[in-house]
Amino acid sequence: MIVSKDDIKLENLVVSINLPINLDLEELSKRLGNVSYDPSNFPGIVYRLNEHRVTALIFSSGKVICTGIKKYEKIPEISKEIINSIRNALKLKIKEEDCRIIVNNIVATVNLRMQIDLSSLVLSFDNVEYEPEDFPGLILRDDSGMTFLIFSTGKVVCTGAKSLEQLIDGINSLIKKIKIE
Repeated sequence: MIVSKDDIKLENLVVSINLPINLDLEELSKRLGNVSYDPSNFPGIVYRLNEHRVTALIFSSGKVICTGIKKYEKIPEISKEIINSIRNALKLKIKEEDCRIIVNNIVATVNLRMQIDLSSLVLSFDNVEYEPEDFPGLILRDDSGMTFLIFSTGKVVCTGAKSLEQLIDGINSLIKKIKIE
């Protein structure tokens, strides 16, 4: 079995946008709609893009962390919308091309469509945790920085990938390692 992009369901993409400027959060919170800002509780603005069901955390350093993106191809559109909102609210002259956009983490699920004997799988790996009394899945951390939650039903949750290619390669490598061919 080899998985492709079509076999994988993206659950959450965490993306950072690094603006080349420091931000006045007090002023931004007044001018930008759909935000919450309480610096005594959290050092950034929580900005909700309801249309996309995305939350952006905006910090005074110009760093923005976005969560809730579910389609890789939506990253440019959502990033552009956030940059434009900040730029327009503060009347800044920042250019999109001066903003760095980085995928920090992809959380995805895949169904391998087969039963997996987790007890025997534990013996095959070094970086593994399996305590069925506490959690029904096996936790496998691989050398690429990805973590897999593997369930006996064949369902797998993947975290830690920074690109679709890394995600697909990591899942296919996992499949080979657990000898599902």
